[in-house]
Amino acid sequence: MFSQIDLAQWVITNFEAGVGDVAITYENEVLVAQKAGQAMELVIPSSTILIENPIALIDTYVDKHGNREVVEAFIRTLDPNLRLLITAQVDRKRLDETKQLVAGDERIELELEDLPRLEHLRRIAAYDVCVTPSRWEGLGLPLYEATAFGQPIVVNDNPPMNEVVTDSKNGLLVRGVQDGTAKSGIPAFSPDVAELASAFERLADPELRARLAEGARRRREELSWSRTVEGFRGLLERLGVATYAG
Repeated sequence: MFSQIDLAQWVITNFEAGVGDVAITYENEVLVAQKAGQAMELVIPSSTILIENPIALIDTYVDKHGNREVVEAFIRTLDPNLRLLITAQVDRKRLDETKQLVAGDERIELELEDLPRLEHLRRIAAYDVCVTPSRWEGLGLPLYEATAFGQPIVVNDNPPMNEVVTDSKNGLLVRGVQDGTAKSGIPAFSPDVAELASAFERLADPELRARLAEGARRRREELSWSRTVEGFRGLLERLGVATYAG
């Protein structure tokens, strides 16, 4: 399973290795390569395909995620090529306010259908960026799905989310504004709408997206299961607990 970013990177990697005479890929892949000092000629045909920059908001638990702030921030952006997909697996009646917010902006799609898991993952993998703010949930599954796909992540700058995302490395962090508490009594934070809108506008830059995607792929290796197992084994050994491979 590959995202669009992974496929574009695969094309360039093979082209650099001498496979083929021409590489048909995204313009930003060539621009990034040129900026890195590689000798590549960019040819733009007279007739081409419109490339839109999709952003996915994964909103499994609507009360825990600042979906209203995400929509408000996205509406503030002016780039007609930006696209926002909102996925939600909750009581549909609880999304009535979100439906009203997205009405009138054709760039926003609200996905309410409960898709089979594999189909859901395929659709998410096709997007360029994952937006998954969390008011109090913490390390939600979308953070790791996006990391597995090598996608840049936009999230509020609160722990533990900022332990997975490093600003300007594998995603963008926006200020979290405390707006109450969860039922458990822990503080609840919503993403700052102005900073979130600014992050969306920045992500319209293909070079920034490519750089963040590269950082996301590096982060994926850092969080791989093999490294996690080795780290956990080392911790147990330091504690004097016997371990075995199997």
